[in-house]
Amino acid sequence: MDEPSGFLVALRAAAQPVALPAAAFARPTSRIARQDPVNAVVAWTDVKGHAPHRFDVGLKDIFALPGHAPGGGTALDISRPEAPGAVVRRLLAAGGQIVALLNQDELAAGGSGQNRRHGRCRNPWNPDHLTGGSSSGSAAAVAAGIVPMSLGSDAGGSIRIPAAWCGVTGHKPTYGLVGRSGALARGWSVDCIGPLARDALSCAALLAVIAGPDADDPMTWQAPPLEGLFSGRPTIRLPQLPPRLCCAETIAAWHAAAAVFKQAGYPIAQGPAPDFDALNEAHQALVRAEAASLHADIIDAAPGNCDPGVAALIRSGRAIPATAYIAAAAGRASALRGVLDEVLGPADLVLLPVTPTPAPPARASQEHAARMSDDAVLTRWANYLGLPATAFPAGHSADGLPIGLQLVGRPFADGLCLAAVADFQSATGHHLVRAAHHCSD
Repeated sequence: MDEPSGFLVALRAAAQPVALPAAAFARPTSRIARQDPVNAVVAWTDVKGHAPHRFDVGLKDIFALPGHAPGGGTALDISRPEAPGAVVRRLLAAGGQIVALLNQDELAAGGSGQNRRHGRCRNPWNPDHLTGGSSSGSAAAVAAGIVPMSLGSDAGGSIRIPAAWCGVTGHKPTYGLVGRSGALARGWSVDCIGPLARDALSCAALLAVIAGPDADDPMTWQAPPLEGLFSGRPTIRLPQLPPRLCCAETIAAWHAAAAVFKQAGYPIAQGPAPDFDALNEAHQALVRAEAASLHADIIDAAPGNCDPGVAALIRSGRAIPATAYIAAAAGRASALRGVLDEVLGPADLVLLPVTPTPAPPARASQEHAARMSDDAVLTRWANYLGLPATAFPAGHSADGLPIGLQLVGRPFADGLCLAAVADFQSATGHHLVRAAHHCSD
């Protein structure tokens, strides 16, 4: 077992940077009226960037803006950053126009998109179904055409799950690639800020703006330059999933996507799956303990100001023994090396579903946002290991709901994940299909 700090050493030692795909920002469309058919927007704003090349972007309401402290989806008296962090400063310097603050699960604690204060964020494909979360508004706003791109955060699937259920593309960066100053956090060990858009090229363009060292986030570092195109086609690993983990429609979309990649020249290799149970258990020891240390006392001081399910989820972190937390932190480096050697092996990317099923009906979910434990079984392991992962639409269920897959890469191979998804999207049209509740251009 390593020292807890050994994880960062192992992550950086395994860095394999690959150039981000070249892409121009999506140009904003003029709006006759600001529309929000899915309750994705908490507030409209008009924070203008400084560069001449303007692009519109929505932000999950965790970011401090000039003159605005983030809401975090809660009425609790939590500590809120007051000054914009590196990500917002870079957005504005690049010409970003922050047009909307977006809905989320309270305190980013959950995965349904339900919020007692602001109301449930509705799925643009079918409002009776969940969006996923906690970056619910970030995905729904893109899917509904409210904004062309957005930023969310992902501590266990909170970008990728709503991206999958809302039929958009979302990228969870390598841990340490994007700074988190000026943003509310679920915890400090696994949380990542990343882009959502209709396609991988737009995500790559937004990631290129926000990536880089953050003087106020000690976990970031000067990553190797994102340059040097990958030589040849990367190999994609198709792991052996536990039986009956995913529904038949998700499995069919997974195998169909593998066939598309193979036809595009990507070698496909079978291989073992990560030990989801062990990695997820370690992930939860970190996330729950850290969330409890941040918010549990504040919840206790004003119990009526927090959703009961969110409160129970955060308080559960108090039951994590200190020895379990330390073991989970100290075990990350060896777990990372094991997955790189055994799960990826000679391959470069792992192709997996994002969730076992498409978005479930809202009425079938728990009243609060704590249902993420079942839906995040295929996403949390990447957060625990700090790996990059791009979620992308890969088909639709018989009920017309999106099915999302993800490509997971080696540390700092963010560009390779996005470039491979861009190749998939150039050969398919799943990302071009518009949701039923889409704002008119």
